[in-house]
Amino acid sequence: MAEISDTFIVELQYDEVIVLFALLHRLEDQSALENISQDRAELIALQSLTSALEPLINEVFSPNFAEVIVAAKERLTGLVE
Repeated sequence: MAEISDTFIVELQYDEVIVLFALLHRLEDQSALENISQDRAELIALQSLTSALEPLINEVFSPNFAEVIVAAKERLTGLVE
């Protein structure tokens, strides 16, 4: 079993990071995470994931971040929305 101080590396494509961050951030803003789970440990883990993803995104504070998200979704799905 892993020790509590162990860290792990998860490989994601940049577009996956953007879309996942946008989803988690939106759920946090809407307080929807509490509707997904009442388990405090799960909520902490999701918030930690959001915090870990944020510094990986160059455009996170860009005024056109919404467009960046749309473009990332289009590249991931191969669809134009």
